[in-house]
Amino acid sequence: MPATRRRPRPGSLVRLGLVTALLLGVATLSSSAAEDPDYPGLPTLGTGQWIVPQATGSTYAAAARQWARVPDIQTIAFSRFATRLVDLSCRRLDPYQSVEKYSAAIVMVSPRGAPEPYGFHGPFPVRTVAFGAIPVQAEIRLRQPRDAENLPVPLEARQEARTFCPGRGPFAGPGQTENHVADTLVSGEVQVEVTALAVDGVDLDLRPTCRTTFTELTLTAPDFYAADPGVRPEENPQVEGNLHTTPYFLFTYGGLLTGELTIPPFADCVTATGEDLSALLTATVSGPGNTVRLRSEALSGSANDDAARCWRDHSCVPLDPMPLPGRPGDPEAAPRR
Repeated sequence: MPATRRRPRPGSLVRLGLVTALLLGVATLSSSAAEDPDYPGLPTLGTGQWIVPQATGSTYAAAARQWARVPDIQTIAFSRFATRLVDLSCRRLDPYQSVEKYSAAIVMVSPRGAPEPYGFHGPFPVRTVAFGAIPVQAEIRLRQPRDAENLPVPLEARQEARTFCPGRGPFAGPGQTENHVADTLVSGEVQVEVTALAVDGVDLDLRPTCRTTFTELTLTAPDFYAADPGVRPEENPQVEGNLHTTPYFLFTYGGLLTGELTIPPFADCVTATGEDLSALLTATVSGPGNTVRLRSEALSGSANDDAARCWRDHSCVPLDPMPLPGRPGDPEAAPRR
């Protein structure tokens, strides 16, 4: 970014719309200890296997009152083998005769040039316009926490798939069984870093220390009944090709996750000339009520050699970008009932 023009005063940064750049990302969970011998740089997480789902999304910046797309996120997920409880007598699990429990730990795959091979997303440019006329560009990087051994702390996702006792489901006929996927929960932490900032083409020479503290992010998806007649064909998460239209999420198929993020105060946002913009960025950007919508591929399944290969050489074809709410083709954020 050029730095030949007159440097604007710090006050000119107010309400520059940088919020749109500061909500993009995924979250984390408490990690284990040892490094996985088959995947250097990742923690050993027990019984399961690493798979390579991608994710894409959008976010609403409350302070800027606008939506922004989240750039494609390449992740690697440790898919734990599902555990199944069965009670065909329907006494101990009533009203269910079986329950399958899924869980996965998710780590962002860092781009080339990142400090570590895992746990970073970006930096990527986010452009906006201040006061309707002044162009602004920020370089944003997302960071997952790291444990005492400098291994990334993954995001944790959980879901239960249940089968009703015969005739007990809300849409089942006499003697019929029905599948019910309970609410999905994804939770963890993320940190936002601003690695560069330019206003009207002028690079503010921001030092590489500008960041928030880690903040909790919780994403959820509503429960889903496989026999629900009110679910439209394009909303069924079990149909191939519905990843971008379903308002639900299934571990074995993928789908939509939604939540909110509170952006903490910024610290150490100092320019090369010693100007500290931390308080200004905090006043402009930080706060609650920032919506995050994320579409992820399946978090359970077999490892895919082709997917693993393209992930390793950074050649994976990105997912289609998520349409922004209120625009033609945007799927509903909540299911119809």
